[in-house]
Amino acid sequence: MIAPLNNRPLLCLTLLLVANLLLLSFQVQNGRGKSLASASLAIEAPAANMLNFLRSNAVDFFRRYIDLVDTETSNQSLRLENRRLLLEIKRLLSLTEAAKRIKNFDRLASISDFDTTTASVIQRGPPFLGSVMVVNAGRNQGIRENSAVIVPEGVVGRIQTSGLWTSRVEPIINPQAAVGAVLGGSRNLGVIRGDVDGSLRLHYIPHSVEVAAGDTVLTSGMDGIYPKGLPIGRVASVKHGNEIHQKIRVDPTVDFNRIEETLILRARPLNDLKDRQNGKEITASGKTP
Repeated sequence: MIAPLNNRPLLCLTLLLVANLLLLSFQVQNGRGKSLASASLAIEAPAANMLNFLRSNAVDFFRRYIDLVDTETSNQSLRLENRRLLLEIKRLLSLTEAAKRIKNFDRLASISDFDTTTASVIQRGPPFLGSVMVVNAGRNQGIRENSAVIVPEGVVGRIQTSGLWTSRVEPIINPQAAVGAVLGGSRNLGVIRGDVDGSLRLHYIPHSVEVAAGDTVLTSGMDGIYPKGLPIGRVASVKHGNEIHQKIRVDPTVDFNRIEETLILRARPLNDLKDRQNGKEITASGKTP
């Protein structure tokens, strides 16, 4: 560095003069007693203010981002809780209707004998695989095969296979799926099966039973998978042919293209059920059984 400066004496002289002027500016004062160096503050101040503005706004931005993340997490929890409460309301309405039909309310096999686990749909299969879905809950969350999968609008399907952290769901609209069903009006039992067009078919309803479009179809609880009284769909059309049973097409209450979160029903352990029954007996009699 020194060698090149020796070859350029004019550049060295200029640098020395600038350095001397800077040193003098800190010592020389104007007529008002202010140092000339204070003039440099007028140049530095805007740059310093700009840096301070950017720094403060960057800090504020990250604080707002963290607040938004926390808010979204809270909103998601509230949405899941809202779905659980909607399901509970529908369950209670179904049990109330059933209680009107029979006197012994304790005979009802209600959904209260199940725990629910929330799970999000993380993958959907192609149409030729029958609209199979994958949810982010598995054996580590207590999910087992043939567990019922539902949403507040109604029945979705069953757990076909369960892994450690994920499970495959077979929707009821698959042609291979079957659900024990009952007509909401006449209370006739039948079987719901999926169809290739994404709708449902209600089988084994004889011609003697009056069925009309708009009739509700609920789970019967006879299949051992789905609790009694959950919505399946509504009758869309009825045809009378030469066969023994009517041809009934049912539109599902669930929009399978818009499912994001689900509820998986897990049967409570037998000890828990006994404890709950004992608790009811204690409440009723005032003493232990």
